[in-house]
Amino acid sequence: MFHAADLDITRTEGPNGITLIDAFPTNLPESDVRLFEYVPEMVRLFDKLFGPYPFTSLGNTVFEDTNFDAALETQTMIGYDGSAVNERTIAHEIAHQWFGDSVTPEHWQDIWLNEGFARYAEVLWAEAAHGEEARDAALHRQMAQLATVSRTPDGKGILIDDPGPEHLFTEAVYAGGALLLDDLRHQIGDDDFFRLLHEWAARHRYGNATTADFVALAEEVSGQDLDGFFADWLETPWTPDRVADRYPLSGTPVP
Repeated sequence: MFHAADLDITRTEGPNGITLIDAFPTNLPESDVRLFEYVPEMVRLFDKLFGPYPFTSLGNTVFEDTNFDAALETQTMIGYDGSAVNERTIAHEIAHQWFGDSVTPEHWQDIWLNEGFARYAEVLWAEAAHGEEARDAALHRQMAQLATVSRTPDGKGILIDDPGPEHLFTEAVYAGGALLLDDLRHQIGDDDFFRLLHEWAARHRYGNATTADFVALAEEVSGQDLDGFFADWLETPWTPDRVADRYPLSGTPVP
């Protein structure tokens, strides 16, 4: 990350001795500055859920005036357009330090391993910081977004694994990947699920991995045959009818 601007830069010691860096434009609204006060708590939560933070520093910088309108999880120094500064996005980009910047997909087709994990981290943060209602609201957003993206012009729906160039960075992989992980959590139970995330982050630290690697590790950790589970989620197109069948209006998943 290279950001040339008139910035207020602070460095503090964060959880487990990592260096936290804030590099903000001098006119950043105070309400935005306060959102970044969640960062140490987010790191502590993700340390617990995913394993040790994989780098020695974590920085956040905000662009003063751009057309970027997004955030980018650059390793150890996350960049945000001013319009992209919100609590969910900060949690999302911090989670990418584990899933994307340390463990990186070997193929673009496996991008859900980045974006689905980071989106589900938003759900986990909502649950830890704001309770069950916030968690459920976050999950319901994913259901709605998967339903929307599944309405393809040709009616064939979308795949979460190997979504094609046109859906590489759509809700197919973000919301679809997050809902897959939530369903997997229910399938194998919290103990095995979070042990899986720890092992995934540790085993492939600073390396590349594939969907097949994740499936194999999930089966290893849980002791379950999950081929059918992953085939259903990843290899079967998601259409509006499929989403509606899986997630009726109550928002309660149907096995």
